[in-house]
Amino acid sequence: MDILGHLVYPFSSNNCQCLRYLLTSDIRHEIGDDQIQSALDRAIVMQNEAAIQVLISTQYLDENKKIMRDYGIQISQEKSKMELLLHYLKTRHGNEFEVVMNTLCDVIVEMIKDRKLLSKDVYNLCYLFKPQFVWEALFCQCKQLLNIETLNSNPCDWEWIQEHVLNDRQMVVWLDTVDHRQANETKSEEKTTKEDEEDEEEEDEEEEEEEEEDDNDNDNDDYRNNNNNNNNNNNKIESMIKWKVSRLKWREVVDLCTEQTKKEVEGLRRRLEKEIIEHELVFEDICNFHCNEMIHSEYLGKDKKKNWRQDKCRYGLKSKIKDEKELDYRSICTGYDGDPSIHTHNSGNLSVPYASSSSSASSSLSSSFSSSSSSSSSFPNSLSSNSSYFTAANYSRNSYNSKYAWDFDIYLTELIQRAHDMDEGFQSEMRKFFRECGGTCKYSRAPIKSHHSCKQKVQSEYANERFPKSAHLMDLVRCTATFDTLDDYLLGLHKFKDFLRDSSDRFELMRVKNSFVNDEDSAKAYDKRTSAQKRYTIPEGYRDIKFNVIYTDLEWMQSIICEVEFLWKEMYDWKIKEQKFYEIIRQQSFRQGSYEQLLFNHFDFQLKLACFNSRHLCPLMLRYPLEFAKSDYVKVIKDDSESNFVTNIAYSAAMEYQCAQELLQVLIPQDIVQQQLLERNVEDNCALTYALWKQTSMKAIELFILLTPMNRFGVTLKKYFFY
Repeated sequence: MDILGHLVYPFSSNNCQCLRYLLTSDIRHEIGDDQIQSALDRAIVMQNEAAIQVLISTQYLDENKKIMRDYGIQISQEKSKMELLLHYLKTRHGNEFEVVMNTLCDVIVEMIKDRKLLSKDVYNLCYLFKPQFVWEALFCQCKQLLNIETLNSNPCDWEWIQEHVLNDRQMVVWLDTVDHRQANETKSEEKTTKEDEEDEEEEDEEEEEEEEEDDNDNDNDDYRNNNNNNNNNNNKIESMIKWKVSRLKWREVVDLCTEQTKKEVEGLRRRLEKEIIEHELVFEDICNFHCNEMIHSEYLGKDKKKNWRQDKCRYGLKSKIKDEKELDYRSICTGYDGDPSIHTHNSGNLSVPYASSSSSASSSLSSSFSSSSSSSSSFPNSLSSNSSYFTAANYSRNSYNSKYAWDFDIYLTELIQRAHDMDEGFQSEMRKFFRECGGTCKYSRAPIKSHHSCKQKVQSEYANERFPKSAHLMDLVRCTATFDTLDDYLLGLHKFKDFLRDSSDRFELMRVKNSFVNDEDSAKAYDKRTSAQKRYTIPEGYRDIKFNVIYTDLEWMQSIICEVEFLWKEMYDWKIKEQKFYEIIRQQSFRQGSYEQLLFNHFDFQLKLACFNSRHLCPLMLRYPLEFAKSDYVKVIKDDSESNFVTNIAYSAAMEYQCAQELLQVLIPQDIVQQQLLERNVEDNCALTYALWKQTSMKAIELFILLTPMNRFGVTLKKYFFY
């Protein structure tokens, strides 16, 4: 047994404090995902709620991944809801079903063509009935509206795209996959393979493999009904393989946008080439522009990147926690006063806390660590993940991450507050300078980033940096200066350099990032278009020069790192034109990640987490009623003692009558129930044997009595026989 498995095992260490320390300290980088998954499997088998909370919460410390999980789960619920409606329409109105659905599909297609607001539920219903027909209508409309020449001048078109494409979190089509034959008809095989490989590389760090352990010697039969068969792992492996080779329909829209931006890039290059050839010496000076002589040696060079932090400034915001090891020490010294009996079947509170009225099992488990966060998801329709099962004390004990809270709830919040306090003073100085700069300079003020955006940037770009990671944010306070010509652009750079030198009491230069820097090797290797004389590479996309300056308020003696961006108008115009398409393209990794989370949190996995506890099964029964009849976990998989799903229900003391009744008489097909009532495990016991032992009422025991053949064929006599 590895160290994590040892820590979650109730009969050995059962040390959640140490487990939390290992997963939140620097040691975490030495622990493989397979070890965490193995420990999670063992904790589920042992029904160690505290350990499960700690293990799952570490998977969703990344805000982006948490949002992907919530979106993936919501799509699975939307799909299940519409499948249930289709089921009722078909079974109750079979003769009229085809007519009604075909009419609805025709109507929804006409509404798409007329660019009207769609009912997402009706669209999902039609999509499940005639997927290709409805999808083609939506894709054709996207193809018509996503035109880079017209979209910026047609705000109504963009509003429709935002509602049904960019900001949509309800339409199941965006997390559905394209049939491979269809993909090959529309895209070359070479391009598809290349793009899929790029996606895999971007998502490799988020890939998780579900593995089951069958080496668990059970010392207490209270846990017998929770040991999982390794066949369940095969389903997981198949799911992981599936997302690797799948191409989402969202990617089809991304390809549309990419094609449009490539057209505009070619036009941009022609315009830039003309300007650069006419002003080649000026462009040369811009490419070679730097301020190294003004930057302190503490900040100069990429090797000093570790010092590009808010807390490195003399009057910058310092963390009240000087050493993150102090938080590790506090964490491991936190005591648990919970009753050890919660890990036994007799406690009645055995399984993982499932979900509230709007969440899934894995959602509620992993939500507790972030419940204290002051930010809320910027994505519409995101799931609420509040659980009424655990008290606030249990939340803080089991999955509260002190470093996460200090970094994002305390330090980042204070940094944003300082940004708001100092923004007006900084913008006033910049506005005054650029007004006096003359020429074609145009100053624009940028809003302060939200807490949510800051957290996402930190977790994606500075995940491996030193605590507090939020100190690496240097663009909360920012502004932009745009120049019409290259001459004015270069003049503005030199004037700003002089301004910083003359205002050294209030401004200190920390970094200059010049993306115009010429890459001669790249130009030769890829035969990029270059200028005539100096062979400077013609930019193929967005370029700018950014200054990171330390602004100090002399009255309050407080400092904050700000960002000043210098833009050439040609770049600015291209950026504005391309921005809408970029917003769609950049969501590719989010949609792909959400699809992976949808597969990871599949129904069988959530059912396994529910652990035969009525309170945790009921949300599944409400949201996924048709899945029970299709689930391999229900129909096929048995535990190590060869006990089937119905036998495990009978064995569960936490299973209430109404829940068991609906499962056995409504949700699970009767032929499966009757077959499993007949089966015996390795101990030669059937479901009724365990029901007589564990169930507390006669009506609950009667659920596990095998029906006579007469009763199966509808005879009203109530006859039972004991097998």
